[in-house]
Amino acid sequence: MNLGDAYLNLGQDEKALAAFDRAVEISATPVVWNNIAYQLSLKSAHLDKAQQYAESAVAATAAELRNLRLEQLSSRDLALVPSLIAYWDTLGWVHFGRGDLDRAEKYVSAAWLLGQHGEVGDHLGQIYEKRGQKQKAIETYALAINGLRPIPETRARLAALVGGEDKVAPTVTKYKQELQTLRTLDVGKLTSQSASADFFVLFSPTASGVTVDNVKYVSGDEKLKPFADALRKAQYNLTLPDGTPTKILRRGVLSCPSTGGDCHFVMLLTDDVRSVD
Repeated sequence: MNLGDAYLNLGQDEKALAAFDRAVEISATPVVWNNIAYQLSLKSAHLDKAQQYAESAVAATAAELRNLRLEQLSSRDLALVPSLIAYWDTLGWVHFGRGDLDRAEKYVSAAWLLGQHGEVGDHLGQIYEKRGQKQKAIETYALAINGLRPIPETRARLAALVGGEDKVAPTVTKYKQELQTLRTLDVGKLTSQSASADFFVLFSPTASGVTVDNVKYVSGDEKLKPFADALRKAQYNLTLPDGTPTKILRRGVLSCPSTGGDCHFVMLLTDDVRSVD
């Protein structure tokens, strides 16, 4: 992989492709396919090959996720959704390099909503900017800076759109709470007692979007166990970029106030989910 990257940076494409092919021979895995595709996409080079590798990474990971069962979760399963997020972003960025903004937006937007990674948000902002959607680009860049592992280039892009570096901080602050809001669901009044508990929610695609496949109580106040059904019926802000059969796993915290007000389910960042217990 590193040798291929080096050749690509030197403009020696044939040697780079040969090195990448050799890397695949040694380890034909989704992470290798994705890394090759992403390096090619950054150079806007050999995008047909990049698309093949990216699609292979997405398909293999989606197939693994399709077999998920909440009753038999393992630590390894938890890494699959963050991987799929990265692979969606790569495939979207390949489409961006080809000028196919519709497909690019589908994949990158789905990856951004699911993982809230700073670099993915930066990609989505660039897509909006390319489309001439300035306000959407500004909002997305600001969110990306508040996201997970933001990249420094985003700040410069935002500054260029809002009229200078001095306007970046106020813009970023304006959208500071928005990311958690995107991961928060109001599930109504469930109990008059203060309580919180963790649940896993497993989603499956449908013709019109996604549906909740299953819900599992994990830990916390046991009096909230019966409200798994409320989580099953809730409306989630989740989109899939295509019709590939797969499943999406989320973990979240259901919290209810002592005042008897509405309970809320806050989904954790997928990168922060490290335990099945």
